[in-house]
Amino acid sequence: MSRYRLIAVAFIAAITVTEHSPAMQWQTTELHYQRGTLAAPVFAGSARSDTDILTLQHASGWKFGDLFLFADYLDDRHADDFNDDDIYSELYINFSLKKLT
Repeated sequence: MSRYRLIAVAFIAAITVTEHSPAMQWQTTELHYQRGTLAAPVFAGSARSDTDILTLQHASGWKFGDLFLFADYLDDRHADDFNDDDIYSELYINFSLKKLT
């Protein structure tokens, strides 16, 4: 399965799972595509190459707090072992003391 298909499946799964949760109060999910020319750092050869970045981000409020996550997929189309089919993601889950008590 290609990386683009994997990101698309994750996007659809995130919408489907969170949309039907009884604890969900609000949500927003976005998919972004960016393309540009980036320079690799010196240790990776300093080559400039066209780079595709696909970002999935989701934020939601729920019964006990809120949640934010994002995942970036990068492909610079330059075989130098830097930004070649890389995925970077972060997840933040916050619990509200007020909502818990």
